[in-house]
Amino acid sequence: MRVINLIAHSSSLILSLRNIVIRGSKLVPQWLLDLSQPQATLGAGIMTFFGAIAAVLLGWWLFSGKVRDIKSALDTTDRLLTDHQSRVQLSLADIEEKLSSLTASTAQIRADVSDRQALDEELASEPEGQDEIPELSFEDLASNWLRIRDRLEEIASDSQIDGRTAAKYSRIDRRKYADLVASLNRDDELGEKGPQFLEAAQIWASHRSRKKDPTQSVIQRMVDLALLLAPA
Repeated sequence: MRVINLIAHSSSLILSLRNIVIRGSKLVPQWLLDLSQPQATLGAGIMTFFGAIAAVLLGWWLFSGKVRDIKSALDTTDRLLTDHQSRVQLSLADIEEKLSSLTASTAQIRADVSDRQALDEELASEPEGQDEIPELSFEDLASNWLRIRDRLEEIASDSQIDGRTAAKYSRIDRRKYADLVASLNRDDELGEKGPQFLEAAQIWASHRSRKKDPTQSVIQRMVDLALLLAPA
């Protein structure tokens, strides 16, 4: 409807101009002076049509370059965001691995201090001047347990284990090594020696506080387990 009104308005304008120039100028071409109402309407329609085409072409020329620039900018932004996300994920994975390693080391140090404290207390309680002990002592029990315990920590912190699993092991209370053995055994990290590791952990848990003295058979069993599980 707007186009029709525009054409009608244009034809009226052409006729008005023709009437004006007829009265005021002899320089206007004769063919323009001879235009009838239908011819003026047709001419106005043609002018409007070509004007619309020209406007479309002009708009395309003005804005096509900007559209391409915007698309290029969006593609570049998306690529930069993807690269940044990849770098962040790699950094987080590296941080998680380092934290797991640090936690495992801290747990091992804490356990080592606790176990060696028990061993030092035993050494301090021994009579002075006693150079040789014919029988096995608590020191033998503790030293062989330390070998087994170090082997457990070595397995739990193996570099082949993924970071999350290693972190799970490091969070286990080292005052209860039976829990660590059970977790490693569930993950099939101990192979066929799981029961022997558990036995060693239970023997140590029963005697580390010295509430009851270990028998010779118990100490000898710990020595045998150390030879089996953590050979020198």
